[in-house]
Amino acid sequence: MIYAIIHLDFLYNPFPRTRRYSANVYFIDTILCDVNQDMVVGGTDTTSNTVEFAMAEMLNKLEVMRKSQQELDTVIGRTNTLEEPNIHKLPYLKAVFREVLRLHQVLPLMVPHCPSKSCTIGGYTIPKGVRVFVNVWAIHKDPSIVKTHQTSILGGF
Repeated sequence: MIYAIIHLDFLYNPFPRTRRYSANVYFIDTILCDVNQDMVVGGTDTTSNTVEFAMAEMLNKLEVMRKSQQELDTVIGRTNTLEEPNIHKLPYLKAVFREVLRLHQVLPLMVPHCPSKSCTIGGYTIPKGVRVFVNVWAIHKDPSIVKTHQTSILGGF
């Protein structure tokens, strides 16, 4: 809650202050506000998008939704709340969300990685210090990599 108060102070401050953090580093309160807002929105937006895609896919495949509801009713019940320790008891729902994340990735490219030493992957030499972007979208759509039994269990989403 303290974060929200500080954040709102940044939002409604009509006279932004410039803060000096070191000899060459200056920040303006509005810049800090924008960075904080981007982090919060980025974290919540991806979660809500994933849930929306899951609901859309289940609405397109009513049998998948029915099986998911049945599993939830059997394991959790209608009056209890789903909590994290119960997730391992829901294999079908877990498979549904894995398939949703395979079809609708949060990000099509992974966060850039940087190898600490030169290496060869798939016949390509990756030099030390190069930024590597992994195309998750292409990997998840490649039929030679994706297990077909998972998609067939879910009715082929």
